Order: sequence, then C-alpha cells, then structure tokens
Amino acid sequence: MGERPQQEAPRPPPEVNNSRTPDPASQGDRTEEQEHIDPDRLLTVEQAAELLGLHRRTVQAFLNNQELIGVRIGRIWRVARADLRTFIACHRSGKT
Repeated sequence: MGERPQQEAPRPPPEVNNSRTPDPASQGDRTEEQEHIDPDRLLTVEQAAELLGLHRRTVQAFLNNQELIGVRIGRIWRVARADLRTFIACHRSGKT
C-alpha cells in the first residue's frame, strides 16, 4: 500500500487592517507623519466635511457664501488646512 501524501497545515487568513488610518504602504512614498507636517496640502470638499463632521453640501455652501476660504480650480473646490483651522477657530469663539 502506498503512503498518503502529507497535507499542509491550513494557513491563517491574512491580517486585515480595520483601523481608519490609511496604511502607509498603500500611500506610496507619503507617510502618516508627512501627512501632518504638510500644512499646504489642499483638502477636497469631502475631506474638509469629514474633518468638520458635516455633509459635503454644507461645506460647499460655506465655500459659495465665502464663509470658508477655498481655492476653486475649474469647478472643483479645495480647502487649505490653515484656512480650515481658521474657520474652526472663528466658529468656536462665536465669530462668523
């Protein structure tokens, strides 16, 4: 009688990163540390809305009403992190 071939032990499933922080390996050369260092990086309306905890349409309205300073490139708005911090500071202290 022939011997049975030895089966390999089952491999564990690959690890899944369920955290909300992006995996630095998937960001190309950009690391999380650089993300915080780069104050001139412009945010999309969606990113600004997420940081503010608002709907993107609300942020869009703030931009259209010039309550939030932004840069319009064609039909697309971008918001500088510094301008977003200023907007937050003004609203935190009750100024508009």
